[in-house]
Amino acid sequence: MALRLPKFIKLPNHSRFEYKPLYYDKRKEELEKKVNKYKEQKELLQKGEYKPEIKGKFNRSYNHGDTKKQKKAANIRLAIIVFFTAAIVYIILQKAEILNKMLNVLISG
Repeated sequence: MALRLPKFIKLPNHSRFEYKPLYYDKRKEELEKKVNKYKEQKELLQKGEYKPEIKGKFNRSYNHGDTKKQKKAANIRLAIIVFFTAAIVYIILQKAEILNKMLNVLISG
């Protein structure tokens, strides 16, 4: 064995990285859930215990999930965008004379 000098700075030991990749297929998971759901419904329907609930489904599909809060937020967002766009256009039009003079100086100069 070789003679070693004392260390003042302790370095961390080598640590192994053990990564075991997982594969997740979201589409396959959803498909399996749907298949299992309909198998259960079919079994219950054959036994006579299941009655399909169609009532009210058309109203939900017509609405597409838009709520009053979402529409209000979208309208506020649109108003803010229009306001800032109008303010920028106003500032540009006010400064157009100065920009015109600057361009004339650059072109003639």
